[in-house]
Amino acid sequence: MSSQPPSLIELVENERRDNGLTQAEVADACNLTQGHYSKLARAAHRPSRRVTEALTSWLDARGKPSTRDRESVRIASLIASIQKDCVELVRLVGHRRDPSRR
Repeated sequence: MSSQPPSLIELVENERRDNGLTQAEVADACNLTQGHYSKLARAAHRPSRRVTEALTSWLDARGKPSTRDRESVRIASLIASIQKDCVELVRLVGHRRDPSRR
């Protein structure tokens, strides 16, 4: 079983740190105060829809996938896995129903 995908703020924080940016620089780019951004980074506040959109846009502008993109990849992976399991299940059930295979 895989772990949860990173949250939006975790993605933003990783990008910020990887590029040596300050919280103030990211906050300014997202039209936030540094204090508000800091509270988001510490999970002291949940981002509003406006803030979520701003953070997602910031990641998108940097060419980084947002959580929506990662969730889509995970959904596609789960669908493929379920389809594979269904094919195996049909094969096994068919094998049990076919008396010539016993």
